[in-house]
Amino acid sequence: MQFSKINSQVAEPRIPIFFSFLPIENPGKSRSTMNAEIPRVPCDLSVTLSVVGDCTLGTDEYFDYDTSLNAYYENYGADYFMANVKSIFSKDDLTIANFEGTLTESTEREDKQFAFKAPASYAYILTAGSVEAVNTANNHSHDYGEESFNELNDHLGREEQLKQNIAKVKQDGAQLIVVIFHWGNEKEEVPDENQKTLGHLAIDEGADLVCGHHPHVLQGIEEYKGKNIVYSLGNFCFGGNAYPSDMDTIIFQQTFTID
Repeated sequence: MQFSKINSQVAEPRIPIFFSFLPIENPGKSRSTMNAEIPRVPCDLSVTLSVVGDCTLGTDEYFDYDTSLNAYYENYGADYFMANVKSIFSKDDLTIANFEGTLTESTEREDKQFAFKAPASYAYILTAGSVEAVNTANNHSHDYGEESFNELNDHLGREEQLKQNIAKVKQDGAQLIVVIFHWGNEKEEVPDENQKTLGHLAIDEGADLVCGHHPHVLQGIEEYKGKNIVYSLGNFCFGGNAYPSDMDTIIFQQTFTID
């Protein structure tokens, strides 16, 4: 489980927020949570989160370069990609995306069907678009480098990890708990029973919001015990396919009030 903080442009007022990111189809090599040490204030606060799906800021070296994300970057610059949504992201308190791929100059491509990379400078696509945080716990995290995460489909094998993570951040004083899963089946528009079980468990254990990605298409949003489970956010800024069969995407945004 990995978490990457892109920058610290979070609007005032601020509160402690904890995130638990779980790569469900992969045997995660480590676990971590993020505790933003932000002063508490003695009054009701509202915090608005935006969450989006798969962002592949690069291309596979075997793809046609002329239609690749890299070609658009060179022709139009980093600001091009989030231009139509920056006004939304800049008004929230935190925007979180799923980052699928690598930012590297390495040429040691993993032996797999698709492997994505881009120069490290492409991270500016995110910062220029007011995306403050990304999840990197997914099956493309190690496309170039050490052995990549493999799809072992160990969904319900993560139940205990999920319980421990949520218990840990609650003990640390979390006032808002967001759990983000990399789960499900590619191109399936309906969540499977593993997703439903884990999503419900996260809420039962204290999560305030559950979001997911990996299917590359939208799945439903369920309200469970008054909390939202967004099963799949689809692709967002996606260089993994110049012509995806499903172009639908969403920005899921929710405002929480902390008393």
